[in-house]
Amino acid sequence: MEKKLNRIAPLAFLGLFFVIYCVALFVIFEAASASLWIGFIFTVLAFAVTGCIIWFKAPVLLNAYDQVYKAPAVFAGGAYAVIAMVLGMIAAAVPAEGIKWIVLIELIVFAAAAVVIVLALSSSKAAEQLHRKDAAAASELTVMRNVLLSLADSAEDPDFASELRALAEVFRLSLPDVKGKVAGYDSDLRGKVASLQAALAAHDEKAARGMIPVIRNLLNARNRACKVG
Repeated sequence: MEKKLNRIAPLAFLGLFFVIYCVALFVIFEAASASLWIGFIFTVLAFAVTGCIIWFKAPVLLNAYDQVYKAPAVFAGGAYAVIAMVLGMIAAAVPAEGIKWIVLIELIVFAAAAVVIVLALSSSKAAEQLHRKDAAAASELTVMRNVLLSLADSAEDPDFASELRALAEVFRLSLPDVKGKVAGYDSDLRGKVASLQAALAAHDEKAARGMIPVIRNLLNARNRACKVG
């Protein structure tokens, strides 16, 4: 429902502005000149482009991340629509002999708007892919951290539980492997955490305690490698 409102509300405002623009244009400039219609056609194009951007992008603007990386395309479309309205009004007042200049200016503005919008959409896509990689990498660390916290909650020895929670905190503060530089470390860490879990399942607390410094040293080495380059 929230996504639907995120789409319908800006489209409704866009439609309202378009109606107001049409009324003002054809009331102020009663003589429907060729230049008026050229400006009007480019304005309709601008509103159509903006409407498409809103339809596909506005529903995702629900959190701070999306507003930072995905909103620029929506704002670029809106700015283009406003500029097109202004140019449409100017075009309506231009005499017939100035039509070629109106067409030239409208084409330049359209090309510039297209470049800005495409760049905004491209950067949004790249940021989204990076965000997904970051989220996937972070979730893997979170899984291992949650395993350690679960083991800490079930540990009978308070000191051992504290060691497990301290190790889990190191996982929480670790950098996600966005670029795949430390995939080998992460694979080893999964194996070590699984071994610790298996040792506790076999009631071999001594072996489990011995795994804690091994995992911590491996995790620290992994984090140092993640920061390099």
